Amino acid sequence: MYKTIPNVIVSFKTCTVITSYVYFYPCCIDFLVSFILGKTHGVWIGYSDIIQTKPFLALSDAKIPRYTHWNPREPNNLHGVEHCAIYLTQHDAWNDGNCNDKWLYVCKK
Repeated sequence: MYKTIPNVIVSFKTCTVITSYVYFYPCCIDFLVSFILGKTHGVWIGYSDIIQTKPFLALSDAKIPRYTHWNPREPNNLHGVEHCAIYLTQHDAWNDGNCNDKWLYVCKK
């Protein structure tokens, strides 16, 4: 497992180095939940609105996600610093978070 939990930039760079991308897809939610339970309360899911405010786009190809599962009243860009999407296990939903926060991630080739 990780010695330190990375922010979204480190996550994206790490996945890019191994020619893959930060990954999330609804079919895999059960795997992700079982993988991260007890390790963290959330995971980076590879979407951001850092280039433009809304819509959130995939970091891998700048496409709008075909599937979303935002928490009620999210994304809300709280304090103007929430530009990266995370999946929160305790809510079973997405939230926009600060890209400098540290969460686990999954790379997909």
